[in-house]
Amino acid sequence: VHSKADMHISFKTKSNWTFGFGAGFGFGASPKDFTLLGDMVSNGVVIGKNANIEQPSLEGRIGTFNVEVGKIIPIFPKSKISGLHVKAGIGYLSQKTITTIDGNIVPQLNDNYAGLYNQSMAGLSLSQFIGYTYFSRDKLINITFGLEHTVAFVKSLNTWDVKNNVSLADKKATYRYLGPKFTFTIPLY
Repeated sequence: VHSKADMHISFKTKSNWTFGFGAGFGFGASPKDFTLLGDMVSNGVVIGKNANIEQPSLEGRIGTFNVEVGKIIPIFPKSKISGLHVKAGIGYLSQKTITTIDGNIVPQLNDNYAGLYNQSMAGLSLSQFIGYTYFSRDKLINITFGLEHTVAFVKSLNTWDVKNNVSLADKKATYRYLGPKFTFTIPLY
């Protein structure tokens, strides 16, 4: 997944505890990973209707929902509402890899068959964040930046792997996401 957008609603107490929930959506393309399509693809292309050469595309999608609790620890004496922000959360993550090609041009990937090649996994996610939160007294500049780490324990939502001809009923995986996080806050205080 190359891009992700989140929307969070949080509440901060006078003692700098934060409580919130949020949802997010991520997307991106993986044009070089055609292993899902197995022997159907050769050198990134597939033979379509009327023997035309077509190039399928694989795209990733991620959906998240989580609740979190955190604490802002003031660093500078003049600003009691800003400081080091540590958060932990629990939620649900859904990940999907889909083929995007016109099924009328490539009949072997039409609506009846494309779902057999798509992969879906979902499950519990745990997240941790450490960074700095700044709330200005005039409410104009309110930002948070830091590092977020998410671990997701997912299982397959598909029942069968067409490429390898095996059951996916017991397929499980652990995904780890680590990266910078920057947020702009609109305070309602």
